[in-house]
Formats: sequence, C-alpha cells, structure tokens
Amino acid sequence: MRRMNLRRGLNILWARPSDPSSNDTRLTGHGAGKTTFCRMIRYILDEATFGTADFRDAFNDTERNGFRNGWALGEVILGGEQWLVGRPLGRVGYQSFAKRNGAITDPFPEHPTNIGYSDYQTALDEAVFGRMKLRTLSGSGNRLEWQWLLGWLSRDQEAHYRSLLEWRHSDSDHQTGEVSFTDRENLVRLVLGLVDKDEQDILRRHAEKAKDHEDSVREKTRVDFLNKRNRERLEALLQQQVAAPNEPVLRQAIEARIKTEENSTDPVTAAATFDAELDRLSEIAASRESEWKIARVVLLNLIARLPKKERDLRNARQEATDAEQQDAIRVMHPFKNYCSQPLSRAWREKCPLADDRPTDEQVDKVLRATLEAVKNKDEEIGQLENQIGIQENLVSEKRDLWQQARKDVTDLRTRRDETLNNLHAPRQRAADLRAAFADYQKSCQEFSDLADKITGLEREKRQLDNQLIPFVANHDRLVQTFGRIFDHFVQYTMRGNVNGTVEFSGKGIEPRVRDHARRDSPAIKVAKFVEFDLSALFFTLATGEGFHPQFLLHDSPRESDLDPGLYRSLFLAVQELETADHSGFQYIVTTTEPPPEEVNRAPWRLEPVLDARSGATRFLGVDL
Repeated sequence: MRRMNLRRGLNILWARPSDPSSNDTRLTGHGAGKTTFCRMIRYILDEATFGTADFRDAFNDTERNGFRNGWALGEVILGGEQWLVGRPLGRVGYQSFAKRNGAITDPFPEHPTNIGYSDYQTALDEAVFGRMKLRTLSGSGNRLEWQWLLGWLSRDQEAHYRSLLEWRHSDSDHQTGEVSFTDRENLVRLVLGLVDKDEQDILRRHAEKAKDHEDSVREKTRVDFLNKRNRERLEALLQQQVAAPNEPVLRQAIEARIKTEENSTDPVTAAATFDAELDRLSEIAASRESEWKIARVVLLNLIARLPKKERDLRNARQEATDAEQQDAIRVMHPFKNYCSQPLSRAWREKCPLADDRPTDEQVDKVLRATLEAVKNKDEEIGQLENQIGIQENLVSEKRDLWQQARKDVTDLRTRRDETLNNLHAPRQRAADLRAAFADYQKSCQEFSDLADKITGLEREKRQLDNQLIPFVANHDRLVQTFGRIFDHFVQYTMRGNVNGTVEFSGKGIEPRVRDHARRDSPAIKVAKFVEFDLSALFFTLATGEGFHPQFLLHDSPRESDLDPGLYRSLFLAVQELETADHSGFQYIVTTTEPPPEEVNRAPWRLEPVLDARSGATRFLGVDL
C-alpha cells in the first residue's frame, strides 16, 4: 500500500496544505495520514495498537476497501543489528513476527508465526536500557518499561502538546496503561541520568516521608478542629473556660462536679417503690381483663343461639299457616276434581279414598298444636333476647373496669418515667461530663502526638536532604549541561535577546523561556516542549550522559498561534546538528506547514508528499 524510506538524522513527512485561493477542499493537509504513519511506526516499535478502534474497524472493512489481512513491516536497527518486524493489521488469525538480520525485500512468509518476536522485544529492551542500572520509578516502585518511554519519544497527536509530561491521551486508544505524573517525571530524570541508585533510594524515602508529613498535617487540622469542638462542649457543661486536660485544677474541678451530681439523688429507691405499685396495678388490670373476656365469651354464646331460635320460629309459623290453609280447603272447591262430600258419607258409600283422609277432630288437634308451638318459640326468643341484653350490660361494665385499670397502669408508668428522668438527670450530667472530659483528653493527646510526629518527619526529611548533598554537585553539572543545550535550541529558534532555562525541582520539571520577562503563551509552551524533547535527545548524543535512545517522533507539533518562522527554525536546528557530525540519531516529524526550503527536499523530506484530495495521495494510498 505504501513504502517509506527513512534515514538517520532528520526525516520530514509533509502533507501539503490547501491553497486558500482554490475552490478545492481546505482539508488537504489534514486527514492525509500523518498520524496513521506515526501510529504504524509506534506499532512496529511494539506498541499495542496501530490506531483508534474506529480506524481499525475502517481499515478492516473488507467490503468497503476490498482488501484483507494487512501487515505493517519495518526494519528496526537495534545496537547496529537489523531486525525485520511484522505486525498484523487484521482482526484475528495472525501474530507478530520478527527476524534478526531480515529485510523488507525478503520473501514474505506464507504462514507468518510469532517466532522471533519475543527475541526482538528482548533486543529492543536491551538496546534501550542495557546500560541503565536503575529502572525503578520512584512514584509507584514499578520497573521502567519500553512502552512508557515510547510515550515520551512519540507523543500522541490527541494530547496536543498541552503539557511537558502529557504524552498519551485516552482518545488515541493506545492500550499501554496509565502512568502517574510522578512516574512520568521520574522517567525523564532516569533517562537523562539525573538520578543515582543511592539517590533514588533516598528520594523514595524522602517521598514517603513527604507524603506521611502531608497526611499528618492534614490529619492535624482535622484533630485540631475536633479538639476545639470537644473543649467547647466541656466548657458548656462546666459553664466555664477550661485549660489543658492535664492541669490538676481542671481535673479536681471535674471530679468534684461529677461526685456532686451523682450523690444528689437516689433514683434506685424511687424506682423500687414505683415498680411495686406497678406490679399491683398490673395484676388488677390482668384480672379485670380476664373477667371482661369471660363475660364476652358468654355474650357471644348467647348471641350465637339467637339465629337458630329465629329459624325455628319461622318454621313453626309456616306449619301453622299450612294447617290453616288445609282446613279451609276442606270446605271449599278450590280446584277441579276436589271431593266435597262429608267424610261420614264417603265411609257409608265405602269410598276407597276415605280411609286416607283425617277426621275433623284430628285436623283441629293438629291446628291447635301448631299454633301452640308458634307461641312457645316466640316466648323463647323473647327470653333469649332479654338474657343477651343483661349480658351486654355486664360485658360493658367489665370492659370499663379493665380499661380504667389499664389507664391506672399507664398513668403510673408515665409518672414513674418523669420522676426517674428527673432523678437521673444529675447522674446523666455527670456521665456526659466524664465522657466530654475523656474526649477532650483523647483529642488533645492525638493533637500532641501528631505534632511530635510532624516534628520528627521534618527532622528526618532534613536528614535525607543532607544525605542528598553529595549527589548535588554531579546533578548540578548534568542539569547545567542540559540547560545549555536547551538554551541553544531556544536562542537558535527564537533569536533576539531570548534565553532558555530548565528547572528540575522537587515539584517537577519546568522549562522556561525569557525575553526580558518570562514568556508562557500557548504557542511558546508548545515550542519549549518540542525544544525540551530535542534537548534530551542531543544531551545523550553530545555528552554521552544519560540513556536516551536517540530516537524521536513528533506528530504535527505546530499548535495554536505558533509563529511559522519559529516553527521552521526547529527543522533547521536539527539539520545543523545533523551536519555537525552528530548523525547518530533519528528525528521523524510530520507537518502540514511547509518545511523550510533548505530541508524541503531529499534526503530530509520523505516521499511522497501527502495530499488528502484523493485516496492515491493519502498515506495508505486509499480512502478508507
């Protein structure tokens, strides 16, 4: 898709900007593939991914792009030895491989495997850190890894050069893990050789003491607030100002007040008297409750009998009504075929049905009996209702007696609680006073212990500072040398009465630019961050100090209102150092701004010049 030939020294990948007078797109310099080019280099150098998730999905969209199983191949020189490195660009199915002494012109393997890639990773680690005796980051205690150093050597375009130590941004989907600010700052010091192993141990101990000191000072503020609150509470209870808790006069006053309060009342005797009376009233209430429940059960039984009595009365009345109707039928002709002959005649005539008919006397007897039964049932219901009324009165009376007994118990308990509360108040005041004094003593002791601890930590920090003194001379020499290199870049690029300095302090690393006064605009910040990175590269190259791998990759570092002249002078500064017999480095930079004429040609400018107006002139040669 694209083959790029890079070299030692300065390498410029230019994406041609749009022509303001043309009607073509104004985005020709953007979206041409500069960042993709940088991500592929980072991928070859063992970074986890070759682009964002969206870019990887677009690259592997076979239906749109018509290709699959892409590969990134690169020749990497490690300590004078060449490696052919292959990284798969497809989603699944292939693994990275590496071949010692291999070249891109070698036949591509039909079935690439991961053989040799772990050896390449080992060689990469050895080439970068082989001389470094100290690889422990002071902030976390983790071992310095190549992926983290690569973050500094190849800043994310998404980070926009906002900070000297802000190298990676979550939007780039770099997948190399987060590194704390403290570890990033310490990484720079380690690479520049500004930290000795013994010095690192002291710095780590110093950092621990400093953190403990900071936490203790913060805790002292909290305990001081708590102590003041406890003192105010104690003063409110005593109604007087109090001194330190170990003052004998204060302790005697509190003990005397507690003794007076505790001996002023006798709640135990009062409680016993109330409890005896409560027991007696409770027994009365329980007895009256039982009487009410028994009377209520009797009432319910009487009420339960009433429906049956009423049902029997209804049945008796129905029987009486039926008997009267039958007697009337005997003397009437209510329907067809009714026999109206007297029973005596029916017998004389020997009617076969006459024997089944009752006599008049029998009929009268039955009628009288049914009427008597109705009367008796009616009287029984009246008696039962009278009994129910009497029992209801009794139940009401028993309930009133029980409720009154229960009220007597409740009233006595209320009086008991009020009385005992009043009797316990002095003892509660004594308990509150004792607790408040104990809290005041405790918080005062905590405050005193923290003050002693802080004093001790400050003493230990001063001792550690003294132990760092032997390292200061060499450290100052290296810092001054680095500062002179940084100042050279600043003066070369900014001209005039401008100078640059770098401060390495306990609070961090601060490159500064001064032109009669300190300059710190957004554009100047970007320039000084780029100049700092270049200074770090040439510091190791020119002096042999430190452990910089002399590789640097900047993706479109021009930001904000950075002056084009200042920006272009950075390229010329690198070119000048390259020609001054210091070509043992590689600086790769992408740009939309046209490079200076002096380097806008081979061998410094890479081919081809990118252009976003067509797929063929983009970095990958296609529109994804």
